[in-house]
Amino acid sequence: MDPLARLLKDAYAAHQAGRLDEAVRGYRRALKVAPDQPDALHLLGIALLQSSDAKEAIAPLRRAARLAPDDAAVRLNLGNALAQAGRAEEAVESYRQACGLKPDLADAWFNLGNALDRRGAHGDALTAFDRAVAIDARHPGYHNNRGLCRKAMGRLDEAEADFRVALDAAPGFADAARNLGHLLHQRGRLPEAAASLARALAAASQRADLAASLHWMKRELCDWDGLDGLEARLCAAVRAARGDAPAPVTPFGALTLPLSALELQAVAASHARQAERSARTLCPDAKPAKAPRSARPERLKIGYVSADFHDHATAHLMAGLFTAHDRSRFEIRLYSYGRADASEWRQRLMAGSDAFVDIADLGLCEAARRIRADGVDVVVDLKGFTRDGRPELFALRPAPVQVNYLGYPGTMGAGWYDGFITDEVCSPPGTEAHFAERLVYVPGSYQVNDRAQPIADPAPSRAEWGLPAQGFVYCCFNQTYKIEPALFDVWMRILGRLPGSVLWLFRSHAQAEANLRREAERRGLDPARLVFAAKLPKAEHLARHRHADLFLDTLRVNAHTTASDALWAGVPVLTCPGETFQSRVAASLLHAVGLLELVVPDLAAYEETAVRLGQNATELAALDARLQANRLTCTLFDTERSARNLERAYDALWEACARGAKPAAIRVTEG
Repeated sequence: MDPLARLLKDAYAAHQAGRLDEAVRGYRRALKVAPDQPDALHLLGIALLQSSDAKEAIAPLRRAARLAPDDAAVRLNLGNALAQAGRAEEAVESYRQACGLKPDLADAWFNLGNALDRRGAHGDALTAFDRAVAIDARHPGYHNNRGLCRKAMGRLDEAEADFRVALDAAPGFADAARNLGHLLHQRGRLPEAAASLARALAAASQRADLAASLHWMKRELCDWDGLDGLEARLCAAVRAARGDAPAPVTPFGALTLPLSALELQAVAASHARQAERSARTLCPDAKPAKAPRSARPERLKIGYVSADFHDHATAHLMAGLFTAHDRSRFEIRLYSYGRADASEWRQRLMAGSDAFVDIADLGLCEAARRIRADGVDVVVDLKGFTRDGRPELFALRPAPVQVNYLGYPGTMGAGWYDGFITDEVCSPPGTEAHFAERLVYVPGSYQVNDRAQPIADPAPSRAEWGLPAQGFVYCCFNQTYKIEPALFDVWMRILGRLPGSVLWLFRSHAQAEANLRREAERRGLDPARLVFAAKLPKAEHLARHRHADLFLDTLRVNAHTTASDALWAGVPVLTCPGETFQSRVAASLLHAVGLLELVVPDLAAYEETAVRLGQNATELAALDARLQANRLTCTLFDTERSARNLERAYDALWEACARGAKPAAIRVTEG
């Protein structure tokens, strides 16, 4: 055997055995003997790629491609190296060349589909995935990723079929089971979704991310069997997390766990780092907006960005704000990347802004370019890490000043947000270290409300809502994921101590309703004392509050919009604040509306207050009267006042950024 062949053989043996460093050294020795040996160059590139050294792999793979121009496998691996190095356009071109050289190379089509899908080119990606599946119709990975692409395109029936084919071909394919579970959740088939997520976790029991998905689904279904064990595992995983990988639980999911504010910040920061890496990979040429000029423009351009500019809680809160902004000093632009509907809410938002820009069909890079080209001075992220959020867009810094506000109730953990708008109840002085952003304190409550929200009249009778003719009505119209077993214990004790009372809850899903009734029965209560309210148009939903006597808040994640809805409709809210932002929102609202005595220190006081108010009609009537008197005069429902305070917040942030100042907090005072 000649020396070159022996060197290649020894290096390849090390490579096959997983000794990558030894393999790299061996291939380099072979290339000293024969610098233009294409196989040695190709194998060196593969070994470097497998060693997570994608940038180093590109040069030998490029050279191999020049020396072996008809070798599709070289083009495929070069594409892989370019993709991992963040050179997306070059990767796509290399994959296309591989497909052209060898049209039956399924992995080339598959990787091309993945690269296009990451760039948001879902139509072209689907064409590539179709080619891969046509070559290998039973490959589980091809079907799984095609399913994700179809899901992104809204082709849910086909996506579900793909995930099921993947699982038929590979029953232990945990990612396919997880993806099917998420799809079924999106389609409202929650019990099936939970079963699929349980299957995913059974297939890969060591994966905490799968445990997090199942935990969330169980929270939504109020299926509390085994919940404590999942929560303990997830908290331990968050606390044990090391390195640069994202935490196994999403930032929004983490809000429901018994984690400290600093632990929540760590979770958010880990996902922010991932978002920034993704943004830089997809948009390597993106240019961040420059720091603000020292002189404020005559009209500061404010760009509000959200997926919720339709019939959604965010729109309900903010519709009046956009109209109320001072147009002599501010230009208001809305950037929508969510679904378009024909609702009155979307029409109000469009009419209340100076420009309504639909960026739903723009890819990440294009959306950032559009905001930057429009000359937006202050961009406001109204989604954060909530569903459909696009933190990657803000990682590209399309505006000089960037603000985290209203949508995500906590820090984004990212250095590319300049401010977080809050108040001194949600974020008491001394909690600045819990936030990566500079805190901007506004007077009253941070939450803006629309005082023009109509309440339907007349309201249907108690009987039409399924409520008893007599008896005290406690309510909580929060989403079911916010209900905790320990709090439900308290609720059932309250009902037990007040004969004839009922608890009026939001109807999210038939199975969640059945589970809550079962839990009531387990605690010795008649399940009929739980009454469930279906989703209604907003004005009618507000109207039915007239039949409620007291709103009982949840703990780790408070009522936010639902609390202000209750207060606007004239129903007092009882809350027990925690130590984190999301657990203090209702307290902020109650301070702003002047009902401080309904902010209680612990669950014992919560229970006693709820029972006392249920037994003492005079005390409750006094609270009702004070709330009615305060509704139109308090800071909470003064939209014009909120607009002025937010404007002062934007001005103060602009000035601080223009001066390069780094204050721990900014306090807005009313002028």
